[in-house]
Amino acid sequence: MNKAKQIVRVEQKGPKKMVDPEERKKKLTIIGISVAAILFICMCVVIFWEAFHKDPVVTVDGEKYYASDVEVMYNVYMAEAAAESVAKQWVSMYGLSGSDVYWNMGSVKNKAKEDALTNIINYELMYREAEKNGVSLTEEEKTETTDKYTKVFENMNSKRVNRTGFEKDSFVEYALKATLAEKYMDQLKEGYGITKDNLETPVNKEDYDERKVETIYVPISTSDSEDNAIPLSDEEKAEYKAKMEEYLKEAQDGKEFKDILPEGEEKFVYREELSFVTDTTQLPEELVAASKDLKDGEIYNGVIEATNYYFIVKMIDNDPDTAYQQAVETQVETERQAKLDDYINTLKDEYKVSQGKGWDEVNMGETAVLIGEDISELSASTSEEAEATASPAAEATVSPSPEATTESK
Repeated sequence: MNKAKQIVRVEQKGPKKMVDPEERKKKLTIIGISVAAILFICMCVVIFWEAFHKDPVVTVDGEKYYASDVEVMYNVYMAEAAAESVAKQWVSMYGLSGSDVYWNMGSVKNKAKEDALTNIINYELMYREAEKNGVSLTEEEKTETTDKYTKVFENMNSKRVNRTGFEKDSFVEYALKATLAEKYMDQLKEGYGITKDNLETPVNKEDYDERKVETIYVPISTSDSEDNAIPLSDEEKAEYKAKMEEYLKEAQDGKEFKDILPEGEEKFVYREELSFVTDTTQLPEELVAASKDLKDGEIYNGVIEATNYYFIVKMIDNDPDTAYQQAVETQVETERQAKLDDYINTLKDEYKVSQGKGWDEVNMGETAVLIGEDISELSASTSEEAEATASPAAEATVSPSPEATTESK
């Protein structure tokens, strides 16, 4: 017969341990305070870290450069000043409402930022390589650079000095460093032996069908606050055309264009030299069509009515090669620069160059040179940089005027 298993329960006898509610409450309070304190400390650490932690802009061979360092701020300053210089030219030439119109078009800001970062890195690498290879500035070059950038700093307004953190000694010292880097880069490019005779991509003369004319013109439109063209009334246009016909008659009778307009004339404009390539110019097509087949010294027989302008025109040279020669020089420089860029890319690996998150915080037009600000301290030293940065202008949609075209001389 199966025996049933017995389950034995053993009960521990004795008084139950009582938990004091007040004591329990105190313990929970202490735990809560401790947790809150820990969280507060963690939060303070995060806030402190975010407030005082800085990410580098670039690192070169283990050396970190931050946004506030002169090596970075100097190049941001120069790139912003170059863009602002072009913006001011556009304001003057096109009658724009302000520098922001230029800054906000196309890729102006991105291009300026790209130029600044390129120089930050290239100057570091080329300076180190120059020293390694025994290249140095002459005493004359040192004196010239020191004098130039001492004047730049001394003429800089106090707001910009405070904003950038520039100090005269370190500012001039870095200008010397950048100058040596540029000297070494120029030596390298010259040493590549690239000339107009051995270009990988030759420039074809037939692609540059150029003309050089002189002209008198008058605008037949004004602009509103948004720079949109507003045509003049028919009466005003008729008055201007009649005056242009008078000027044309004087020119045909032998009077030089430069002597036609009365002294103090403000509406009608004489342009001594206007050069353009027929297939690529941004000048009004009516002007190009009327003038391109003229012979040297010939005057077009009529007033040319173009969009927003009346013209009379005389051919100076119907076969100049200025644009072609400029294109050749540009191509030579392009191919030299390409070889230099290849070399610099190998140095980036050698020096373990890396870009940091600090660069994300730099906003062009808001750092050293604010949009529309005066940059007169650099008026003598930014012309080359301004020309180099002018390329984004090609993306603009503003209709070019005869006085604004980059082809005019």
